[in-house]
Amino acid sequence: MSPQDTCCPPDSWPALKVDYKPKGKLEDIGKGLKAYVVGNGPRAVIALNDVFGIESGHSKEICDAIADKGFTVVFPDVFRGKPLQVSDMSKLFDELPGWAKQFDYEPALRKDVVEVILPYLHDKLGFKSNDQIALAGFCWGAFMLFHLAGDTKLPGGPFACGVSFHPSVQIEGVFQRDPLQLIDRATCPQLLLPSAGEPDYMKEEGDAIKKLRAKPFGASCGVKTFPSMQHGWVNRGDRNDPQVVKEAQEALQLAVDFMMRHTKPKA
Repeated sequence: MSPQDTCCPPDSWPALKVDYKPKGKLEDIGKGLKAYVVGNGPRAVIALNDVFGIESGHSKEICDAIADKGFTVVFPDVFRGKPLQVSDMSKLFDELPGWAKQFDYEPALRKDVVEVILPYLHDKLGFKSNDQIALAGFCWGAFMLFHLAGDTKLPGGPFACGVSFHPSVQIEGVFQRDPLQLIDRATCPQLLLPSAGEPDYMKEEGDAIKKLRAKPFGASCGVKTFPSMQHGWVNRGDRNDPQVVKEAQEALQLAVDFMMRHTKPKA
């Protein structure tokens, strides 16, 4: 594995704890899997965390903001209480591979999707079809997002769309796989929102968007790079920096508009 396979570049925003009172609730959605659930809108979003888990930075606050726009947001703790613990981002390359290998899409993550997350959305919340459900991933979450978007055997059919904030699909390299092949399997429209630190293939004119735009839904795909932002700025950036706040809000608005446009409301 090379340093390019780590989810976060060395200059990324580090793990962040914030003092925020969430609007939603942490629920056991089945088989001991916890999820932060907020909102009651007619469209759903599965939010997918970064390597630091569902308590990372402003992630829950962002879920609340998405819910305020008319969505029901389910933010599952896919690491089941075992997020990456690293205090020094310069040591991420040393610590991430061993940790990440316990969270490949198959079998660990997919099992919870099929047995818990989708049944909760389909049966408990009433989102009967996956075209009523968007995907939104922070950093590592984009790795899981693209696995979900490319999984043609999930109950409920293809998802409505996916939005990747500072995406880290290069984590595929931990498993000796090609991230561009993963992206090429997507079955629904995608919006990529990379920072300066993401690989060039994730940016405008990169191979990722070229592959997506070659799809039948390609005209609906988009990418916007935020060249002055560091990896992780949307959910872990310094809210005392007005430029970080401005560009995080811009990314969130682009995401909400994209998900609203492509996600069908439930009856």
